[in-house]
Amino acid sequence: MWYSGENDQYDDNIGLAISTDGVSWVRYGQNPVLRVGAIGEWDSRSVMEPWVIFENGEYKMWYSGMMAANRTLLSYEIGYATSSDGIHWVKYPANPVLTASPSGDCRRTKSIHAVVRAGNRAHSSDTCRCCSSNNGKESTTKERCS
Repeated sequence: MWYSGENDQYDDNIGLAISTDGVSWVRYGQNPVLRVGAIGEWDSRSVMEPWVIFENGEYKMWYSGMMAANRTLLSYEIGYATSSDGIHWVKYPANPVLTASPSGDCRRTKSIHAVVRAGNRAHSSDTCRCCSSNNGKESTTKERCS
């Protein structure tokens, strides 16, 4: 299971816990497995709320990322990363893959709730909007989720 965890500087990172029965969990000894980005990057404050699927021999993660300065939130968007083993992740170079609307009722893209494969398209929903993608990376906004 991948989960969000906070460090002493209040940055959120993504950790891994392993279980053989789905009830008793052991944290991976070299957490976090996905860290915040460098200063100035879109996910420099937090990476959190992971959603992971395993498809065609590869783990695919969508996650929320935040940038903040002086305790002021600058962005809250969704990124994408891949891994061959679920431990060593590579962030998609064109992140974020889902950004906030410039105006309207959804100025911040919040957490992602699900990613579902239907045919050759990946569909996801977040707290603000629904989106879909042909390649699982670049999203096209649809109408607000209801």
